[in-house]
Amino acid sequence: MFRHIAVFTALCCVLIPSVLMAQSASMRHDVIHQRNGERRRGIVTREEREWIYFRTFAAQREEQRVRTANVVRIVYYGMTQDGQWSSGRSMMSAGQYALAAARFADMASTGDHRWHKTYGYFNSGDAWEQAGEYQQAAEMFGLLVSEFPDDRMYLDALYRQGINLARAQKFDEAEAVVALINTYYEQNHRERRALARAEAVRAAIFGEQGIMGRAREHEGRAGLQTSSPYSFENESPPYFHWNLYWAGLLRRQGEYGAAALVYRRLLNEIRGDSGLMVQVSLGLGICLANDNDEREAALFELLKLDALPYGGAEQRAKAHYWIGRLKWETAQQVLDDPSAGDNQAEFARLKAGLAREYLAAVAGNAAAGAFAERAASLIETLPPDPDKVTEEDEGGT
Repeated sequence: MFRHIAVFTALCCVLIPSVLMAQSASMRHDVIHQRNGERRRGIVTREEREWIYFRTFAAQREEQRVRTANVVRIVYYGMTQDGQWSSGRSMMSAGQYALAAARFADMASTGDHRWHKTYGYFNSGDAWEQAGEYQQAAEMFGLLVSEFPDDRMYLDALYRQGINLARAQKFDEAEAVVALINTYYEQNHRERRALARAEAVRAAIFGEQGIMGRAREHEGRAGLQTSSPYSFENESPPYFHWNLYWAGLLRRQGEYGAAALVYRRLLNEIRGDSGLMVQVSLGLGICLANDNDEREAALFELLKLDALPYGGAEQRAKAHYWIGRLKWETAQQVLDDPSAGDNQAEFARLKAGLAREYLAAVAGNAAAGAFAERAASLIETLPPDPDKVTEEDEGGT
């Protein structure tokens, strides 16, 4: 009897750790999300243009594969843990784009796995783009393009590289990217999504030069319009990126009404992406602020950034500047109106005081950039602060 107990105990010592190790290994699996809603769990070894390769368990000799075209996204086990990836994503959500760019670049240079490099390069480029450092963004996307020409993200990295080169006024280099995208088109079963990206980069090249007629011509082919045969439909990241870029371009060209239409459409389509929500609300608010009939709607959008717990310091500073400016301009209309009643004038003075508070916060904010100077200049046009005691007042008391 004791012999049987000893054998049973020995077996438990061998089997239980093995089971626990197997369970632990299964918990460390990467997750491949497919378009049909199914999820494949395993250890992804590489993402290529046509196939995603993975093993069900580490010791499996032969790799399995799933078609890249059927994959929506991949969540690597390391993305769910504390580390450079999660830290970088948190910085992005907080609007700390330069810090996030450095964190992702560090992940790319020090990571042990292929995904550390590919996702590190791509997300560093995205962060630099959000920070307005377009040359650095293009360089990071270029590293993915040059080091991983077979990667699933190669085409989108090319597209983003081209857009950022156009924004950096490197038009000849952007044209060279268009040529690379066309080569990809010819070598990869003449994929229409490649043509969409080539047209998008061409639109950016003309748009950044202010040649909006030609920009619109290429934009129509790029897939912004749902009737286009080269649609970004069902490709959420490039779709949102392109629409956000196009709305921003229209806004910078002073076409506020056209830009607002795109921002409003995006606002109705965003689902759970706080970083994207900030950019859309800020862009829409600025467009509406430039329309005298939409000032209340502008304040509603801009105050979102003031009330909700997302957005970076620079984005909040821009929102505060426009809030202060709008409050002052509406107050000024009443104060300059001789027919305004006493109650109206008093309310206008209160609004002017709020405007001063918002603008003063921007003027003293190092993160505000050029908006700090604009806020300081606008404060000079405000009436004297009734709550501020001057030296003359102190001397008379």
